Formats: sequence, C-alpha cells, structure tokens
Amino acid sequence: MNPLRPMLLAAALAIGPALASSAFAQPVFFYAKDGVKIYGDFRRAEGSSRGTILLLPTQFPMWRQRLPMAACSMQHAGPNAVWGSSYSSALVFVVAARHPEVKALLAFSPAKYIQGYSIEKAAAKLSIPVFITSAPDGGEISSGEALAKAVPDHRAVQYIPEDGVHGSSTLQTDEDPRGASENWKHVMAFLDSAFPRA
Repeated sequence: MNPLRPMLLAAALAIGPALASSAFAQPVFFYAKDGVKIYGDFRRAEGSSRGTILLLPTQFPMWRQRLPMAACSMQHAGPNAVWGSSYSSALVFVVAARHPEVKALLAFSPAKYIQGYSIEKAAAKLSIPVFITSAPDGGEISSGEALAKAVPDHRAVQYIPEDGVHGSSTLQTDEDPRGASENWKHVMAFLDSAFPRA
C-alpha cells in the first residue's frame, strides 16, 4: 500500500455514521507544491452537497509542509471545511490560517502537537466558525479552551462531552458507545450552522 494513500480524505457535507463506510470511496490524488503526489479518498454526499470537508489523518508528522488545500477540494462545489483529529487537529489551524478558501474548521482533541508552530497564533488569524471538542479530560479541555479563546470574535465553539474519547474516535460507537450519538449531534449542529441547509 502506498504510504501516502491515507493523506487525504475529502467528504461531502452530508456526513454522518455512513462516513465510516469505505464502499462509496472514490480514489483521488493531487500534487503538492514540491511535486509529491498526495492520495486520498473522496466520498460523495447522498443528495445535494453543501460543501467539502477535508479530513486529515491522525498521524501526519513529516508531510505537514506538503498539504495544499486547492487541487482536490476546489474541484467540488460549495465551501470547504477542514477536520483534524489528535495530531492533525493542530494542523488544521495552520492550514485554515494559510488558506482563505477554508470556511469552517473542526478540531478533535487539539493541542500543541507541532513543534515550530504557534497554533494559538494561527487560531488568532481565523475569521471562520471553529468547532473544538475533546475527551472529558482536564488536559484536553484546557488545550481546547486556549485555542477557543485565541479565535477572534467568539467564532469558536468548544463542546465538552459528558462521554467522549480522544480525537474523532468520539464519534464511533465502537470506541465511545455511551457518547457517540450525542457527540454526532453537536458536530452536525455546528455544520448546519456553518453551512446552512438550502
């Protein structure tokens, strides 16, 4: 398997538990500025799409400099959002600060994972809706709170679940059986607010 394959996962905004299914995935690729070919999967929305979400994988260490927003996401209609989990939940702040085509951001268990970058400075440059969530753990909550406070004009929503686990796994019933359903409700409410239904 190509090690770059999981680098990108773009999904249309009609998301929900069906997002976990790979049966509807279409392979996509684009080239980064340095010529590296980036692979991923694209999942179309059922019905009409309200935009595109770029889901960054949890482990994204050495490739963080190579992620452009443009090529794949811009081929699809509607606004773009970025979604990061664990390590990539810090990266999405950097991506959104550098790319004005990003219109919303979702960060699951963000913290200062990236050396050499001030995630709070990146957050302070944002003028888009931001959703931050974490496990109900003191360290994760305080990291999320610092980032939420850094986003100007109260554009950040910090959701602290009663039941949750680290990263986007909080939306999986096998990882978070008591909290997944409720946590999905908050994610979908944020997306409905950021990208209203027609």
